[in-house]
Amino acid sequence: MSMFTNNEVEEAISGICAKLGITIDAKIKTEYQNGKHPNLLSYEKVEKAKIEIPCIQKYLIGAQTYLDQPCQFFDIFRLCRHVILIQNLNKAIEIE
Repeated sequence: MSMFTNNEVEEAISGICAKLGITIDAKIKTEYQNGKHPNLLSYEKVEKAKIEIPCIQKYLIGAQTYLDQPCQFFDIFRLCRHVILIQNLNKAIEIE
């Protein structure tokens, strides 16, 4: 069962980044954590963010923001959803 320990979340983030060859967009993450893009982590059925980035970036930013607490702005409900998704995605992706 996935937990919300910092180690597990860090492993999931680094696993996803390594497996997919991507990095978290640090500029957008910082802007989100400073409240510039409050709807960034929304899913489009509810509301649309003003900037468009790949969905995986949203999940990674959400999970990293969970680890970066305390920060100026975050949405705990969206962060928790992203932490769960990143952990499960990391387990599901197998690169050979």
